[in-house]
Amino acid sequence: MEKERIQAYISGALTSIRQKVRVEILYEKIGKLCESKGIHAYIPHLEQNLDKNPDITFEEMYRSNMEQVDKSDLVVAYVGIPSQGTGMEIERAHQNRIGVFVLSEKGNKVSRMVRGCPSVMGQIEFSDFDEAMQKLEIMLDEWLKKRGRKEEVELSIQ
Repeated sequence: MEKERIQAYISGALTSIRQKVRVEILYEKIGKLCESKGIHAYIPHLEQNLDKNPDITFEEMYRSNMEQVDKSDLVVAYVGIPSQGTGMEIERAHQNRIGVFVLSEKGNKVSRMVRGCPSVMGQIEFSDFDEAMQKLEIMLDEWLKKRGRKEEVELSIQ
């Protein structure tokens, strides 16, 4: 019997941000943590590297990312930097009844629209990446346990 493939879509700002390398490191750390739990991580900047593929159209990017959200079982979204695309991905997850975990630095103001989205199952506030990963690991473990029992997962770790 083939094991079910679980996928997490890693969402977060990438366009026109000052700390691009820093947030890409965060997205990759989230991806590695997911992979360590047996969850395939789809990380857009690695899958669709615009430096290597500068000719990808806006439409292709939109279609591809939305398809990946649709295929996912979970969205993990960094919301510490406002991003229209991240908001769209969170809403797409909600439309498809896909749960979302959101992460941001302590003290950041996160949109009430994001925090109030019914699909947001967990919110993590962190001081540094290590703390973010520790808290996310707890949430992922709990989500994986409850996922098989079809229970609601509602977590808030601060």
